[in-house]
Amino acid sequence: MKNTIKYKKYIGSVEIDMEDKVLHGKVLFISGLITYESINFDLDELKKEFEESVDEYLADCEELNIEPELPCKGLFNVRIPSELHQAANLSAMKNDESLNTLVKRAIEVEVSEKTINHKHDVTVCVNHNVVMEKQFEGEYQQQQAGGYGKLRIVK
Repeated sequence: MKNTIKYKKYIGSVEIDMEDKVLHGKVLFISGLITYESINFDLDELKKEFEESVDEYLADCEELNIEPELPCKGLFNVRIPSELHQAANLSAMKNDESLNTLVKRAIEVEVSEKTINHKHDVTVCVNHNVVMEKQFEGEYQQQQAGGYGKLRIVK
């Protein structure tokens, strides 16, 4: 989503209501509802209202002696086909790592600004020769276009 604003650890949406000529939004990735708006159709005003809403929320939490909800606390459920779940478990086991570590690493690669070209698998040998392997071979073959590559270090 391109239309977001950030303040402290919070991210807010920026929505346009052309009929009412209002900018509005809500704090994303929390279960509570924190909203804000600019009736003047002004982005600077909307940002100010967002920041004030977050500050008021944090002040209310402090006053009530409750822990403020943090966006994306690092725990979520993922629904995937059982075959993919099994393949991920096998891959993690082969790499002597937990499934959580494998998923974390995959997400880090996906959201990284500088990623490897996802269309090819790469093997890096100890002598630093780089070999491009045949795309999506064997158990790693993917049915959909695009797919993800993998980086393997071999000795």
